[in-house]
Amino acid sequence: MGNRENIIEIENKIKQIVGDDPDGLKLIISKEVKEQLESLLFDRMCLLNGMFEWTPLNVQRVQKVNDHLKFLSDSLLERYLAIESKSSIICDNPAFDYDYEIDGSLRFSYNGDRSILHLEDDSFYGSDFNLMCATIDMYFSQNTWKSPLFVKLDDLNWNIECLNHKDLKLCYVTHCFCCHGLFSIPDFIRLNDFWAEIMFTEQSITQQDGTRFMKEDNL
Repeated sequence: MGNRENIIEIENKIKQIVGDDPDGLKLIISKEVKEQLESLLFDRMCLLNGMFEWTPLNVQRVQKVNDHLKFLSDSLLERYLAIESKSSIICDNPAFDYDYEIDGSLRFSYNGDRSILHLEDDSFYGSDFNLMCATIDMYFSQNTWKSPLFVKLDDLNWNIECLNHKDLKLCYVTHCFCCHGLFSIPDFIRLNDFWAEIMFTEQSITQQDGTRFMKEDNL
């Protein structure tokens, strides 16, 4: 049995778990089923990466997605720093404000068929990219990148592991997608919707008598 047939067999097992409708996937509740799904997605990723060829066109496609993710991650960091600089203005109610958190996230977001590009070699892999990328998105829910601090690592070139190619200059977010996120490289170059979000949260933590929560109490 070749890689293409193995991929089809693995994806049929995945469909038995999540269904075959990318817009109505079955939720994974039990730990055992989640572990089974992760194992199947990992095996699929390895097979697809083994079939992927570093043609000049594919190198360009990887770089194009990477450059957009780099732009988004830089933009998130810029917004993070801008909001942080205004935190004292935003938190202007001493009777309520106790602390604040700023959190950024950048992930693939499945929003229907438009979220996945259809390329000329789709049939070569035998994968249902639409369903599988929707499944990975559901599996991680909030995946790939969770802290603006990671952007400081982008002075390095993350063309390592499965992304090892001399002509690529890759950011940390791309590394996370393909090396930690269960997306194969063929998946990666087809991803077409990305969700970038920055969140500022004000916090007020009090006891029944109005006593303010003190961080040192939990040390």
